[in-house]
Amino acid sequence: MTEMTEAEYRTYLEREIERRIEEKLKNGKKEEVVLLTEQNCPSCKVVKNFVSSAIESGNVRVIDINTEEGEEIADALNIKTVPTSAIKQDNNYKELNLKEFMVKFGNE
Repeated sequence: MTEMTEAEYRTYLEREIERRIEEKLKNGKKEEVVLLTEQNCPSCKVVKNFVSSAIESGNVRVIDINTEEGEEIADALNIKTVPTSAIKQDNNYKELNLKEFMVKFGNE
C-alpha cells in the first residue's frame, strides 16, 4: 500500500465526504451540518474562523452547547467537550470527525 501525501489525503477526504453526503441526499435524506461551540472556548473560535465561509453560506450552523438545543444534542451524542461537529439527518444527530469536518468546510 502506498502512503499518501498530506495534500493527497486531504483531497481523498474531501471527495469521500462529498460522496457520502451526495449519496445520502440522493436517498432523500435531508441533512444539516452543525458545529457545537461555547462562547468562551478558545478552540471553538479557531474552528469557527477556519470554517467561517461555510457558516456564512449557511452550509454549517453554529449552536452554543449551553442553549436548550445544544444541550439536547450534547446529551443525545454524549458530548463532553467542544468544539464538536455533527450531522442532523431525519431528526437524529451523528457526530462527525472534527478533522474531516474541517477538511470539508475549511476556508481556502
